[in-house]
Order: sequence, then structure tokens, then C-alpha cells
Amino acid sequence: MSASSSEDDSEQYEEQFKEPELPSEEGAATSPPTKRRTADIWITYKGQQFKIPPLFQEKWTERNDHRTLLNDTLIEFYMRHWMVNDVYDNEARKNFHIFNTFFFSKLKLRFSQYFKDGPPRRSELGEHFNRCFQRVNPGAFLRKEILVVPIHLERPKHWFLALVHNPAGAIRRYKIKKRTERENNPGVPLCQQINEYAEFEFDELAMECRIVIMDSLVHDQKYKTALNTAYNHAFDYIRLWLQMAASSLGEELMIGRVRRVICKKLPQQTNSVDCGIYMLAFAEYFTWYNTEWTRQSTESLEYLLMEDQLKEMLDSLEPRMRLEKLLQRLKSPDKGN
Repeated sequence: MSASSSEDDSEQYEEQFKEPELPSEEGAATSPPTKRRTADIWITYKGQQFKIPPLFQEKWTERNDHRTLLNDTLIEFYMRHWMVNDVYDNEARKNFHIFNTFFFSKLKLRFSQYFKDGPPRRSELGEHFNRCFQRVNPGAFLRKEILVVPIHLERPKHWFLALVHNPAGAIRRYKIKKRTERENNPGVPLCQQINEYAEFEFDELAMECRIVIMDSLVHDQKYKTALNTAYNHAFDYIRLWLQMAASSLGEELMIGRVRRVICKKLPQQTNSVDCGIYMLAFAEYFTWYNTEWTRQSTESLEYLLMEDQLKEMLDSLEPRMRLEKLLQRLKSPDKGN
């Protein structure tokens, strides 16, 4: 797994992010593009096609620099396809899982539908998981090191990220012991035999599970109430999903070992439309270029940082121009673009 927070890795990420400039007609990063793609295009990537909206719009505002909100198709393409295949290596692909852009919305919908009066009883967690999430193998997720959950809000329209680190750190499993002569003795009560035969196994030294919220509007006062509610929902719903997934495997998630962290020191957007760009950057950077944070204490993650040069780059047009260049390179010739 690629892991470092050194200056070399920061520079590597910056170089990855700073592809050659777009053709001159797209304009410089410091001024509004003079010619912009204002229509959808189709791109083809590894046999799949995606309809991509423009990254810039005609209407000029000083704050937004013609920028548009990134939609779910573009987020899905970049995170679940481009990052997985062209950024990660084989080891990272085994250690990480990126959920699709509708995963969290489905959690909210299903949980609000089934659990209007509160969470289900512990004895019913596995049954609810099998009913709500058919054709899902929970073990494939709970053994990953990092689960990546993109989250989209409708009010305000906004993207932020949740990284679930070390879900297995909160799970205790049944440990099957070999029966002894005493356990086979008819004089030993059956309940005692069962308790001695099926015990929970838990590694007390294992790092706990952390649900880490990364948001480029975390300090925004206008939407403070809505965002705090969204963070609470993200933590509660993801933790409940982990509980249900573990229960469906006959295991138990110890909710006291699932910790919530809201990062307070990450770069913040200075306009109303770049949340998607920042979310992509957080996901890419903290799952590939810098994974040192996975070895830090939970308390320290609130102060997780990105280097100053990356902050400056994210606040410019450069990420969109780099993304547009990639999209143009993948443009489908058979779609009449």
C-alpha cells in the first residue's frame, strides 16, 4: 500500500494533478476561459460510456469563475473507474473499496423506511441486512482497510466524503473451541456448555474503526446546522450498516469502538460550486498519496492537513482544466460529440 506524508509524496500528487495545460483556447488558469465546452459530451472508458456535463458555464460570476457543480456521473466515473484503474495499484485495489454515488442515499431511504421508530433489535440486524441489501457479500467490505463513501446532500446541494478506516477493528468474532471431556459431561448444564464452546474472539490491541468526515464547507456558517445534521446522519447510518453487515456474518460490531472524526484543518472551498472537486481530491490524496494517517491516533485525525501548495492548487481553475483535458482525451468518436 502506498503510504507517506512526506514532501516527495506531496510533490508526486501535485505532479499527477498538474497535467499539461489545455489548448490555448481554453484560457489560462488565472482568468475565465474564453472558449468553453457548454454542451454534454460522451466519453468511453474501458468499454463503458458516460455522459459528462460541462465543467464551465456561460454565466460569469467573480466568485465562481464560470464553474459548475460536478454531477454524480462525473463523480462516479472519476472515483470508481479512473481512480481505481489508473491511480491505484493492485495492492490498493485489494485494500480499498469505493461505494457508488447512490450508496448513502439508499442507506437513508431504506433505514428511514424500515426503522421509523428507531434502530432494529440486535437479534434482527442480520435479517434486516439480508432483506435490505440482497446480493451483497458483507465480508468483502468488512475486511477492507478503507471504505470510501461519497455523500451528496440535496439541501444544500453539496458533496462531502466519509472514509471508513479499519471496519474490522470494531468487530469481534466467534471463536470455536475444541470440546473437552468436561464439556461433554452430561452433568454440565447445556447453557454452560454452549458458553464455553462458542466464545467471542477480539483483539484488544487492534486499532478501532474510525469514520472520518472530510468536507470543504466544514466551517461554513450559513449551512452549519444542515451540515452538522448531515455529519450525524452519515455516522449513524454507516455505523448501523456496519452493524448489520457484521451480524449477517454471525459477528458483532462493538459500537463503542466505532469513532467519529470531523477533519477541521483541510482546505476549504472559497466558492459555492467546488465541493465535488475538493471531495475528489480528498478521496484521491488520502487513499493513495498519503495514507500515513491510518497509523495516527483517532484524536489527531481532526487536525489532518494537506500541504499549502495543494491548497492553492485546489482553489484555482487548474483541477477542472486537468479534468477537462482527461475528458477530452476519452471523448467517444461515435457519439457525435
